Amino acid sequence: MTREELYDLVWSNPVSTVAKDLGVSDVYLGRVCGLLEVPTPPRGYWRKLATGKAHQRPELPDPRPGVPRVWTKGKATAQPAAQRPRYQAEPAQPSAGRRRRPPHELVKQAEEHYRESEHGVDGYLRPRKKLLPDIITSRDGAARCLRFASDLFHVLESRGHRVMIAPAFERLIRPDPLMTKTDGAGALWSPLRPTVAYIHGVPIGLCVMEAAAKKKLRYVGEGRYIPEKDYRPDRHPGPTSTVERSMPTGLIELIAYSPFHGFPWVKEWAETPKWSLGSGIDGVITVIEGGAVGLGIELEKAGRYF
Repeated sequence: MTREELYDLVWSNPVSTVAKDLGVSDVYLGRVCGLLEVPTPPRGYWRKLATGKAHQRPELPDPRPGVPRVWTKGKATAQPAAQRPRYQAEPAQPSAGRRRRPPHELVKQAEEHYRESEHGVDGYLRPRKKLLPDIITSRDGAARCLRFASDLFHVLESRGHRVMIAPAFERLIRPDPLMTKTDGAGALWSPLRPTVAYIHGVPIGLCVMEAAAKKKLRYVGEGRYIPEKDYRPDRHPGPTSTVERSMPTGLIELIAYSPFHGFPWVKEWAETPKWSLGSGIDGVITVIEGGAVGLGIELEKAGRYF
């Protein structure tokens, strides 16, 4: 059933009646309408309609990027083929003088979970919740990483690119290299679904990560490792040993990637002590926009997505 068909149904009969005809509950049908962004009649609409006092029904809005356009009972909603978008990037706005905005809604919802998270021996936080934006950070680096992610999401949306946690129906992937560590410290935390920006209709995966570098650590017992520079024999008696591990540095990396299996594309940006990612957001987004154009063309040639 398309959005248009569902819209006609719920504005022709009460939702409870339509739900009964479809064999679902009215609560479930309400959720389907919300997922497909189909407006439903307000409370009291049918009574007012009978007396000629009801307002005219609203137009069905065009679906935003990522909103499904088809629903099938008992199956996940699917995104049908869409027309090829017009690839025309909006002019970049200068970073200088950009006013600080409140946290982006995705980041605002995640902040509490990061504050309450425990970290592993590698120093990276491991939030218990998995449906969070793709931000991998230590406790010390959390404030900077969250602030950068918020600024990035705001600027993307100011250029017309919606940012969200990928809907389940899209079945987008997060490449394995972003989900593993190779130094024996175990896997990094990873979200349940990718964080994506819809660039001209093409979803591009985004991962904000605190960069790591090899550091010498000393084991001081009870599962604790401390930086070698902080080791004091008088404070840490007993047998000790040293090991090199990748540890957070406080510098930020941004990884943009293709979330489609079989269509690899990835770009990475890393801060240095003399250059911050926050100062280069506009240039970064311009590169991502170009990557989305190329990825969209490849997907279209293969008969995928578009």
